[in-house]
Amino acid sequence: MNKFPEFECQGYQVEKELGSNRAGGRVTYLARVITNRQPVVIKQFQFVKSDSSWSDYNAHEREIQVLQGLKHSGIPRYLDSFETPDGFCMVQEYK
Repeated sequence: MNKFPEFECQGYQVEKELGSNRAGGRVTYLARVITNRQPVVIKQFQFVKSDSSWSDYNAHEREIQVLQGLKHSGIPRYLDSFETPDGFCMVQEYK
């Protein structure tokens, strides 16, 4: 059985885990966009399962704002973000 989170409602299907810092409440997955099979990276931030706080969420909101403005071939492009019951996810292109 698949042990990965279900992000189909958000339009993504997780294929494998790329890395994690479970103590910090972060897991990174390789996924695909359901509609076009484009590979993406989903970074899941789980504040309920870690010592992180919602002030950490604010820091990640700033990171998202910065990533949205960056246009460089060496930096994975920000594509999307969505909330989860225990935190949120950020989606970037897979390079």
